Amino acid sequence: AAFQTFMKFSERADIHKVSARRYGEIKKEIEFIITFDSDERTLSERVDSIRQKESEISQESPNTISYNWKRAKKETINENNGYSIRNKT
Repeated sequence: AAFQTFMKFSERADIHKVSARRYGEIKKEIEFIITFDSDERTLSERVDSIRQKESEISQESPNTISYNWKRAKKETINENNGYSIRNKT
């Protein structure tokens, strides 16, 4: 219990949940724009707004880039190996 308190797991989990919720809101906004918004003038303004929000969220969110990057890299390498001509001998 002392270790969990020291590492602040519950606080860190809460921060991740808030970040996930905020990214989810951006996702919904993008889906709405794709589905309903076709006016170029307002589209440009909305895209700029989304970029601003994403920038704010990424600055306030915990850094998970290295984990996500390693995971994506592993998945991509495994996927690409299936299509490699080197493996076709």
